[in-house]
Amino acid sequence: DIENYIYNLIPDLPPLQTMHENFYPFYVFTATRRFMFFLDPKRTGRVSIKKLVCSQVMEELLELGMAGGNQGREGGGGLGGNWFSAENSLRVYSQYLELDKNQNGLLAKEELMQYSGSGRQPMRLTPAFIDRIFEEITTYQSQGVGDGGGGVGGMQGRNNGARKEGEMDYKTFLDFVLAMENKNTLSGLQYLWKLLSLGQDYMDSFTINYFFRDIVRVLKENGIENIKTEDVQDEIFDMISPGGGDRITFDELWKSGCGETVVEMLIDINGFWGYENRENYAEEAEEYDEEVEGLMT
Repeated sequence: DIENYIYNLIPDLPPLQTMHENFYPFYVFTATRRFMFFLDPKRTGRVSIKKLVCSQVMEELLELGMAGGNQGREGGGGLGGNWFSAENSLRVYSQYLELDKNQNGLLAKEELMQYSGSGRQPMRLTPAFIDRIFEEITTYQSQGVGDGGGGVGGMQGRNNGARKEGEMDYKTFLDFVLAMENKNTLSGLQYLWKLLSLGQDYMDSFTINYFFRDIVRVLKENGIENIKTEDVQDEIFDMISPGGGDRITFDELWKSGCGETVVEMLIDINGFWGYENRENYAEEAEEYDEEVEGLMT
């Protein structure tokens, strides 16, 4: 299977040869999830060998074989952005440990709320979005942790019934991170659509209001009163131009090329504010580039 393949491949990839053996299981979890996230969209737990070998994901993994042994160190290899690098696996695993404030090996809603992403501008996710994750994604019952089900990378003790007391394990967190860092991909947007569509096969004005009201509330708490939900709804519908008039389907969201922007506007307070002030940010970036260019000439 994929996990065994990756585990056995570690000693043959120069950038991974300095990785401590105790970290191998967490590296394998992290690496395997990328294959399953992008190559198993129906979540069957299986990927054909042909699909695996011919995939872009496999190419990313094998890039490590062409790198030197200093990958992950300053100036070495340049593979820090590769999901399969030791540096990246440590980054994601460290994020998980940092969020796990009570150190029980699982993430509760309040802990996941502190997730800030990996971009230059930190995310500030809304309560409505976090609630949807724990409503929709299979999680662990809190009381099951002491019975050997759950924990970092665990696979037993799944809660398929009432989930309001559930917590997120490491493998589920990896899917979440992959979606949040790949919102512009089909797999990433499909993951997020499942949360945003509220169990329907479309988004409408009710859906937009359901998620955006948290952003309005926070902005008002910070003295910003001029943001109207109706204006945001109109802007989103203009961006997508749905054929059904007042309903947006997944295909329309994906084909519009604006899926990532729409998602950020609805689930991330900082993401919406960045979009709202995009012209100012663009001017600042242009001025910065001109200053740098002036210093270099």
